[in-house]
Amino acid sequence: MTRGRRRPLGWAIAVVVLTWMAVAAVELVLARTDATAGRRAAEQVKKMTSPDDVLRGRPLPLLRAARSRFARAHTHLQSPFVAPVRLLPVVGRQVRAVDALSTAATKVAGTGIETVTRTRAILDAPHRTGPQRIDVLRRLAVVAGRAERELDGLSFGPRGALVGPVASAHDELAKQVARTRGGLGRGAAGARAAADLLAGPRRYLILAANNAEMRAGSGMFLSAGVMTTSGGTIDVGDLTSTTDLALPPGAVSLSGDLADRWGWLHPSQEWRNLGASPRFDVTGPLAARMWEARGGGPVDGVLALDVGALRATLAVIGPVDVNGRHVTSDNVVELLLHQQYVEHAEDPDQATRREELGQIARAVVDAIQDRQWSVADMARELGAAVRGRHILAWSNRADEQDAWRSAGADGAVHADSVLVGILNRGGNKLDRFLHVDATLDVHAAGPAGPGRAGPGSAAVLRVALRNTVPPGEPQYVAGPEGDSGLVEGEYGGIVAVTLPWPASKVGVQGYETYAAVGRDGPSYVVGPAVRLVRGASMTLEFRFTLPPGVRALRVEPSARVPAVPWRFRGDRWTDAEAHDVVW
Repeated sequence: MTRGRRRPLGWAIAVVVLTWMAVAAVELVLARTDATAGRRAAEQVKKMTSPDDVLRGRPLPLLRAARSRFARAHTHLQSPFVAPVRLLPVVGRQVRAVDALSTAATKVAGTGIETVTRTRAILDAPHRTGPQRIDVLRRLAVVAGRAERELDGLSFGPRGALVGPVASAHDELAKQVARTRGGLGRGAAGARAAADLLAGPRRYLILAANNAEMRAGSGMFLSAGVMTTSGGTIDVGDLTSTTDLALPPGAVSLSGDLADRWGWLHPSQEWRNLGASPRFDVTGPLAARMWEARGGGPVDGVLALDVGALRATLAVIGPVDVNGRHVTSDNVVELLLHQQYVEHAEDPDQATRREELGQIARAVVDAIQDRQWSVADMARELGAAVRGRHILAWSNRADEQDAWRSAGADGAVHADSVLVGILNRGGNKLDRFLHVDATLDVHAAGPAGPGRAGPGSAAVLRVALRNTVPPGEPQYVAGPEGDSGLVEGEYGGIVAVTLPWPASKVGVQGYETYAAVGRDGPSYVVGPAVRLVRGASMTLEFRFTLPPGVRALRVEPSARVPAVPWRFRGDRWTDAEAHDVVW
């Protein structure tokens, strides 16, 4: 009798357990389905981040779908049928992790919806006049700053002991949120800085950089003048050739790493050598002191602009007409880096060419003030120019400098930076004909021993150069210039590579002496001199060792036109903007 009573009860318990397991399994499957659908929608959103996409609200349906699916996944995982599974030591950890990721992703999607909606409303408002544009910039900064703060401190759940797909989802979401927060932070800072600059009153020194004659991380500074701003209006005075602005020895002091590495080029006297170091956070204030010592008066800051910045501006405001020439975003690079030199080849001091440059600059400034253009489009184009070091900014106001730094416009290099800079020393305009390729290889320097870490990573950076200047170029382009010692069409310069300061055993194969070597702020620079006749090629091998624990580098943009192609294992990119490599 006892056995007869227990059997139905046992079957009942088994049925309940099996039913619970089945429902729990269904809830988990549905959660996985919804989370996968949410991730797919979020992936599509990444392709719709242009200002035009935002203005038209294209990301909103996908953001709403992603938020809905992630929220449903969270609901399934909070089911009472799943609750016992959450207590299990291994499977439960995966469930808790997926639930945390779904919650975080729901928050991210919701923040995206709110940000896109608010941004659309702001950009739909009139912004034709200077004061209106200032107001739009300030409101955009507030929206971006709020979104960045809302994404701060998100919990992505446990990271350890996760199975492959869950671990990958955890890492991808964490990286995506970090990237998004970084972009929002830069956008907010850039909008604030631009609004403050336009509102003024400000007096900024403008350095016009020439990408046909390069320095490290910028073109050579060949013209200078003052820009004043107030109430949204911009006025740019005449630009003066920096060859006419040279200072006598001792007029401006030079110290620190800039003096130790590059003092022999006299960058505090010769404006054309200011860019020997890529650290604009150092050379910017030096330029301000030089301008004041030259009699130009004090300035609030310094802006370095090159043809990339001009192309970006023309892409937004449209073409300008100067002396019967139609200057567009499509032809301005070729015009300023080559065509003008050919057209004015017979003008020994290039006075006519420089006058035309000034006229183009004034026409662009006038168009900025007189035409209707989109703040969103300007932000997109100038943002890309900033990321490529085509716009560099320094301010003597601490809050404004913090904004330039946050926006990535301060031109600083960091302890993990790698930058390939090539300093033209030939007095010619051959950089547009110098093809540059870079390949980075990193591998273990040696095996780890008992109780100790390995000796770090051995790295080889191969910089390939090829001189493609065609015959028949005018002397002003192909040289030779003065007593350079070069022949016509020959490129002479310094390949100045910025490396992380912790690097050791630094050297270049085949070189024992360098034009510059040693510490440069948070980095280490090594610069062998090179000469390359027309049609010749060469590859330099920069070798260095990184300490244990260093597993990533940040390749900084060189501001060369065209950008330098890079390779690292299976990764391919150009240095049109900074790029992280991880191993």
